[in-house]
Amino acid sequence: MTTVIGIVSSKGGTGKSSICNLFAITLANKPIDKRVLVIDATENKSLSYLNVYKEQSFYKIVQNSIDNVPKILAAESDNYDLIFVDFPNNSSLIGYNTASLCCNHFIIPTGVGIMDQIATKESLSELSEIKKLRKAAGFNTSIKVLPSRVNNKEAVQDLYVLLNKQNIEHFEFPLSTDEDLAYLIEQNQPIMDYVTEGIDWTSGQVVFHNVFIEFHKQLESE
Repeated sequence: MTTVIGIVSSKGGTGKSSICNLFAITLANKPIDKRVLVIDATENKSLSYLNVYKEQSFYKIVQNSIDNVPKILAAESDNYDLIFVDFPNNSSLIGYNTASLCCNHFIIPTGVGIMDQIATKESLSELSEIKKLRKAAGFNTSIKVLPSRVNNKEAVQDLYVLLNKQNIEHFEFPLSTDEDLAYLIEQNQPIMDYVTEGIDWTSGQVVFHNVFIEFHKQLESE
């Protein structure tokens, strides 16, 4: 059965597209070797443009509006193990809630800034309603926050304190705290370059290993 994962945030610049790309490449690559589709439903389509430019071939990507996501899922779900939906920031768009109802899992990237925290709470509130509707229809849904755009251990710990105080479920590791590659965290382009230009992925897994393995185990336990 296909698993559909929505990457969601009501704020731009949280790293949604970067995270979507990193998850897709990791899970489509060895040793996991999942069949992965990414639906780029964002308004600026930056992930689609990047993949065309880089000729990325680890996973398939389709570009469309959020209101067409259910139609794409209906047509493609039998062909893929995992489908990621890169959601637009604007949850008031027509079709946003319908597309959300199609997702088994949600990841909300967040940083330590006040605007990041506000956006995270907004997204959690909206998705909690989606979770209720899916539960009423007999479907389980997981919602998990992913600390990202954090460049030192102190900032990570501060963010965990905030999330724990609010009883917000989150990944136990940030996107990256590796000192040698910390500069990538604040720059989406270099992150994507890193995973799309043929650099040995074993090195990449050193940086992103904890987040991806935790997520993969969660998928396998469903």
